[in-house]
Amino acid sequence: MMIEDFTEAMQRTDNPDTNRRVVVMALRQLARLEAEQDDQNAWYQTVYEAYSTETSHRREQRERLTAVVEEIAKEMLPPDSQHVDIPGMARIQFKTTAKYLRVADPIAVAGWAAAIEEPGLLEHIPATDKPITTAVKAFAERTLAETGEVLAGMELVPEATSMKIERAKEAHRG
Repeated sequence: MMIEDFTEAMQRTDNPDTNRRVVVMALRQLARLEAEQDDQNAWYQTVYEAYSTETSHRREQRERLTAVVEEIAKEMLPPDSQHVDIPGMARIQFKTTAKYLRVADPIAVAGWAAAIEEPGLLEHIPATDKPITTAVKAFAERTLAETGEVLAGMELVPEATSMKIERAKEAHRG
């Protein structure tokens, strides 16, 4: 029985036996629909788990291959160059980012900035959690250079080298 037909047949009456039969039919229909939903959810879960496993496996393969390419390409770098060309395949570029200070906790930064008597420093501290301005970062960098101290709320991000692969236009993915 289709749900539309069933709901039309479910008419409350003054007869307790009829009402009981309607409730029993409704409960059976409800149990059937819940079982179908459970089956469908189990199927979706199985598909999702298979997809997640496959995606995870492919991500691990890409990470391993990328590490191999990076290691070998660094060895192939010509002197004074930041890229390696593999004709017909790709250009592998390397970029080095110098170490820098980053605001990790704006509230902690606002705390020490309020305690310092640096002219104009406080007016650069925003009232919200928006990024701290360059004046505050410059003060933190000066402190780091002069004392070697990383002020509260700041984080020293180390130098890092990143790799980018630009595929050649004629190279196909396959």
